[in-house]
Amino acid sequence: MSNEFDNLIRNLESDDSKIRREAELALGYDGSKAVPALIQAVRENTISLEAVTSVFNRIGEPTIDPLTDMLHSDNNDYQRKAAHLLAAVGHGRALVQLIITLDDEDPMVRAEVASALGNFKDARAMGPLLKAIQDNDPNVRANAALSLGNFNDEKITDALLMALEDANPIVRQSAIRALAKNPADFVESALVNATRDPDESVRQTAAAALQHRKGDSVAFDRLNIDSDITDEMKSTIEKIMSDGKLDTQDMEALRHSNPRVRSELLQYISQKSGPQMIRLMIPGLNDINPAVRTKAVNAITNVGPKGVDVLLQLLPEQTSPFARAGIAEVLGNIGDKRAMPALLMMLKDDDDRVVTCAIMAISQFNDPDTIDHLVAVLKHPEESVRTHAIAALQKLGYDPKNETTGVRKLFKKLFGND
Repeated sequence: MSNEFDNLIRNLESDDSKIRREAELALGYDGSKAVPALIQAVRENTISLEAVTSVFNRIGEPTIDPLTDMLHSDNNDYQRKAAHLLAAVGHGRALVQLIITLDDEDPMVRAEVASALGNFKDARAMGPLLKAIQDNDPNVRANAALSLGNFNDEKITDALLMALEDANPIVRQSAIRALAKNPADFVESALVNATRDPDESVRQTAAAALQHRKGDSVAFDRLNIDSDITDEMKSTIEKIMSDGKLDTQDMEALRHSNPRVRSELLQYISQKSGPQMIRLMIPGLNDINPAVRTKAVNAITNVGPKGVDVLLQLLPEQTSPFARAGIAEVLGNIGDKRAMPALLMMLKDDDDRVVTCAIMAISQFNDPDTIDHLVAVLKHPEESVRTHAIAALQKLGYDPKNETTGVRKLFKKLFGND
């Protein structure tokens, strides 16, 4: 990735709206030239999907082929990101590829695709979505219901009315939101009935739908129910807390399609969990959403020194660099010296992100015995990694400009005289 594109992509998440707008326009103007850099940033999770969505929409068709490649990869995270961005591009060529992926084995991929198809408002998506609303995964059914709300067809109305009887409250809420757009009197009667639903969130959604039909355009916005942990999720957590065991069904239930819910779950678990729960929270370190990854680091850190042995045991199993980097950050936060051998080994990791996090973690120990290891990192080919190593050495009192430290010659060889 060129420095020019790298800086522009970073500016997409600037706090300054003018800088964000200028970066969006510049990347959009470059069009196909900017696509490889954007795709790389998306793959590496160095930029949020929210920040790049408008750029992909602006570039349009040149993004379809590389995103389609991502959509058909073996990496579920890549697939979900690609589905999200293809929906933003909104090109007809992307629709067919998304429909094919609606049969993916991973429920989170299917859920993302079901949501994406609603953006196209293309009749070709109706049949696949009607099939998806009967999926065995509730998040897929819920997203399919929301997407079907963008179409006007008798079959769709019947399917949404049936979804009001779904066993899962999230699906019922989505069906209500979709039906809120339908002006038919019989739909209003169904919404009135939904205000007597046993689930409070469903009742609130039905009441907001009725207000929406009367012209209150922000009725749904005021609910703010997306950040709540659903009864289903609470039940799953309570079960885990009671027996301390994790089975496949538990793990799937905690992979909610909404990042705000995943974040809330991590927060909830961290308040009550011990070392045995770390395995449950580790996937959060590799989450598609940077905010969830940060929440996972904080949640696992809360376990404290009791979790160090578990983290060291799980570290060799982690194929994701985000998970390894997250574990390094947690070990640095905890500050237990038992972690030092593992952190020193991570300085030789193949991924720059992991090496950087290991350096930052090691620097928190203020241990002079780590100096030789950090000096060795000064030979790393990536400048940003070397910069962090320099900072860590300076924190230990080793100024590269001071010849008495014994490090100056190496700095001069690598970086010049000053």
